[in-house]
Amino acid sequence: MVRALTIAVATGIVLVGFAFDWVLGGAPGIGRMQMAVFALGACVALTTLLPYRWNVRTLLLTMGALGALLPAEIGARLIAGERYRPLCVPDDELIFRPLPESSRGDVHINSNGYRGPELRINPTSRIVVYGDSFIEASYTAEDATFVGQLRQHLDTAELINAGVAGYGPDQCLIRMRQELAELKPQVVVLGIFTGNDFGDLIRNRLFQRQEEKIVEKRVRLSLRLEREFQRKHRWPVLLHLINGAIQNRHFASVNNKEHWLGVARADFHSWQEGAPVILGADHYEWDIAVAPGGDSAIAKRQLMHAALLQIRNCCDQHRVPLLVVIIPAEKDIVATDPELPDDGSWAPKQLSTWVEESCNSLSIAHVSLFNSFEPHGQSLYFSTVDNHWNETGQKLAADIVARRLRKTVNDCPEEM
Repeated sequence: MVRALTIAVATGIVLVGFAFDWVLGGAPGIGRMQMAVFALGACVALTTLLPYRWNVRTLLLTMGALGALLPAEIGARLIAGERYRPLCVPDDELIFRPLPESSRGDVHINSNGYRGPELRINPTSRIVVYGDSFIEASYTAEDATFVGQLRQHLDTAELINAGVAGYGPDQCLIRMRQELAELKPQVVVLGIFTGNDFGDLIRNRLFQRQEEKIVEKRVRLSLRLEREFQRKHRWPVLLHLINGAIQNRHFASVNNKEHWLGVARADFHSWQEGAPVILGADHYEWDIAVAPGGDSAIAKRQLMHAALLQIRNCCDQHRVPLLVVIIPAEKDIVATDPELPDDGSWAPKQLSTWVEESCNSLSIAHVSLFNSFEPHGQSLYFSTVDNHWNETGQKLAADIVARRLRKTVNDCPEEM
């Protein structure tokens, strides 16, 4: 009886492993979590070979541990559940888009899919701010974000936070095409984060090179990416916590120049081959810093220029002024990383300069924050592994950009 029950428990554990992707979502194939579940099932089955007394003990221990999972999951949901609420859903054009009326911590996505309050009806003036996690700023309370602090400077205008964590300039372009006709803003602001927005254009695969030209291409989501979104919606919080701990340990062991150079090379080759979108981790543009004349660095500059050209054309079509805000990477501002080249091939301002050069050649109004940020160093960024700007950095940026925008909002005849 005990051995039969043990076999039944072991079989149930193995079946959970096989049903893992179907029930909970996850990458295709057998992953680390499933291997662990299979190993657990095998170990439980092998206890039937033990003496009867030890078989009983291990069976009781296993059932007790499995029975403790429910209260543990309830506790995890109470303590950390909010951290894993999904804010985005898959999208055939944008790869992923904000989930309307979702929330997580200080972040609330309104019914139109923007962070912050509901949109006004017929506002006097409206400014839409597009960008990535620096603009969305999920780690900052609403009023202290870059957009929130702009709102305080320009209190007569409606400020819309259209930032989405993980977005690149290409996704911002697609969203502008979808939204500007309805929003009818007086100004569009686009935040470009020089630390990884070049790489986003490679990873997203929305622009491709064909016969030495950069052309737009319809997105093709990988099965792995679709399963990743399923996982975010379905996984128990306990699994999120365990997986997060494993990923953090792995990240700490590989967070170095050589690892990310390898990732950048793999991203570039996948882009050349037109592989489906996977969306790997955003990382500093090491390939540009180490080899600015390399194939991937040149391709990234071409992609950025092409994206800015299309964004400018989109805004021109809707007759709305465009202002690009160039946000420098913390690594470039602090410039103390021992892995940064010291042979003269790297310059702290290089990434910002490349975006400035494209804006100048395309006659796009822009504000580069590098010179204003450099004297303040680390004080404008979080001091942990996170490389985002903190409230102080967002306030300084808002003070600078507000001075540029105020003329336009107040209908000053001077150009931006």
